[in-house]
Amino acid sequence: MKRSVLTVVLCTAVLFIASAHVHAQDTTSTRSKWLDDYPKKVGFTWGANMEVHANYIWRGRRVGGLTHQGSANVGYGGAYADVWWNVGAQDWQLNQFLPEVDVTVGFRRWGLDVNFIYIRNFLPQKKNSGEVRLKYTVSSKLPLSLQITTRPCLEDHYFNEAKEKVRAYSTYFELGYDFALPYDMTLSPRVGFTPWKSLYTAYKGDFAVNNISFTLRKTWQVKSFMNVNAFAAIMTNPWWMSYDYQQGNALTIDGLMFDTGISISFK
Repeated sequence: MKRSVLTVVLCTAVLFIASAHVHAQDTTSTRSKWLDDYPKKVGFTWGANMEVHANYIWRGRRVGGLTHQGSANVGYGGAYADVWWNVGAQDWQLNQFLPEVDVTVGFRRWGLDVNFIYIRNFLPQKKNSGEVRLKYTVSSKLPLSLQITTRPCLEDHYFNEAKEKVRAYSTYFELGYDFALPYDMTLSPRVGFTPWKSLYTAYKGDFAVNNISFTLRKTWQVKSFMNVNAFAAIMTNPWWMSYDYQQGNALTIDGLMFDTGISISFK
């Protein structure tokens, strides 16, 4: 109960800050308008993306090895729907594949993105879940972002000392910034943590910093509606390292995980 209340309070606080930010931009001088570079009206939008990863690493957790991921989305007036899929191997030996489909519905305006994700896993040992996600980005000129996610429904439980099934409300905070570099390159550091026992710590422990990552991305604009990107990432999970966690077949050196790949996006 405390966790669900805290999650609601945190999300409400972020919404309040974002609303105050937009209102302040409407009442301040033109010198502060560099923060408000979002379009005033949003019509029909669409997009698609295809990626190949050497390793599937998500929020500091290694999920799989060589993988293909893709997505397709449509939207109007800020409301949107998105389908994301993953078809990848559990390891580099291609012993087992990990199919997953996520369906998202949400609303995105003025740098604020609020959505719900239905996570559909196709392996018998992995159950489906639902996630509420809130993300706020100041602007494209100041790409500082804060993301908060929590899982209020479907599968997300652990058993306490009394062998009772307890909902975890697995929650994740992530702070990030995108640094624009020469030659259409971007460096994106991310720091993420979970405030209590959750799936990000295998339902052990308590507060944990579980993701520190740096991603370098190079973009080539092939057409006005098509980009090709190459990326490389280095990541570490301080919590897993403290528990002597083995990262399996991920490319690891002294607790560091690596990923590289290429993506094609259309919009």
